[in-house]
Amino acid sequence: MINDPIFIISVIGMTFVLGSWIKSVINNESNENNFVVKNSSSLSTIFGLLMFIVIVFDISEKIDDFLSATATLGQIIFVYCLSFIPYIGMMLAPFFFFLSMVIFSAVTANRSEFIVTISSGVSTLRLFIPFIFSAIIFSVFSWCGYHYIIPFANKNRLEFENTYIK
Repeated sequence: MINDPIFIISVIGMTFVLGSWIKSVINNESNENNFVVKNSSSLSTIFGLLMFIVIVFDISEKIDDFLSATATLGQIIFVYCLSFIPYIGMMLAPFFFFLSMVIFSAVTANRSEFIVTISSGVSTLRLFIPFIFSAIIFSVFSWCGYHYIIPFANKNRLEFENTYIK
């Protein structure tokens, strides 16, 4: 069980590093691409805060079971909470990805940047490269999460719930 939280912590750290990696990859391109990265960075902060709030509510809902069980604080934090984070994170991730794309599109449409960019001769494909790049990164991340991280985390979480929570 000691290796399980370390694996989960490394995966969670990888998700936060993903935003800075995308920024370093796109850094040499246009301002629109940088806007996508900045927009997704602020939304990932909100995403992290929302996940923290969900975890606090989940723990407060099950605090009686935790107190009556023989589970230690370390088991609650490192087994249950760190197994619950990927589960709730992958459940909320599609909504936040959709929200970030809608906000980006609304801001660029409000500034008339789509019209200016297309009228200056830039192809539509080049205009939507940030969308395509973001969708590919999100799809790969989601696929890896749903096939490798979530089953592993759910096994630990459900085992803990069956043992300590009634």
